[in-house]
Amino acid sequence: VPELRPYHGQVHSANWHNDKGIIAYLESRLAANTYKGIGEFHLYPGAEKLAPSLNKVVALAVARDIPLHVHAGAEPVRKLFELDPNLTVLWAHAGMSTLPDVIGPMMEAYPRLSAELSFRAEDITDAKGDIDPAWRSLLIRYKDRFMIGSDTFENERWASYSDLIESHRFWLRMLPPDVARTIAFDNAARMFGDGGWAALANLNFRKRFWIRPRLAEEVSLPIVDTAFAQEFCQGRVLDHFGNSFNAGFFAQRRHGGRERLTL
Repeated sequence: VPELRPYHGQVHSANWHNDKGIIAYLESRLAANTYKGIGEFHLYPGAEKLAPSLNKVVALAVARDIPLHVHAGAEPVRKLFELDPNLTVLWAHAGMSTLPDVIGPMMEAYPRLSAELSFRAEDITDAKGDIDPAWRSLLIRYKDRFMIGSDTFENERWASYSDLIESHRFWLRMLPPDVARTIAFDNAARMFGDGGWAALANLNFRKRFWIRPRLAEEVSLPIVDTAFAQEFCQGRVLDHFGNSFNAGFFAQRRHGGRERLTL
């Protein structure tokens, strides 16, 4: 998902909001009509009071109906919504260290606030490997407002990308299937677009499944045949976490009046 980060040249996380040329920079780049959001950018405590350019950044986002992807604590996020309650905010890392008893009231107060959960997998699970009760309650109550993030902000994190995603799959398995699916796929697809995968991703799977490449698992799909999968996916099939499978590996059998496709 392409987002426009305001950092460039000597403009960085601590000074971008006071840079005199930042609005012109954002406007020129947004004119390409490629970007799905502005961010991720940082707002440190107090910065939201010192930056008149933030009003214009918020106006740009609202006019284009794209989210601001904000790395900040709760107070700067509140200030952004004071500038325009019609703003959409994607809260980076759900506040990084912000606790559920703060995140919950923020979600309640600001219906256009969502959060991605990169860097939070270790907070969501406790020392025993169970999902933290406060996080579980929060994620279920606001299941339509959270999504998975990986935060590959540096090249080295791509080398551990599989581990980053697996850390989220670990706690997703502990949630009800509908909640897990909504957080894992649906919310991000609704905010940024589904990339053309909605017809496949919205199929009614008979059971929960958490597939890794080259691991066999049966998944029942309603009246879908191999030819459809090959045509729709152009030879590739994705599960809802993005693992890819060659459609040639599908074997088709009829089972109980339904087509069963075996990965």
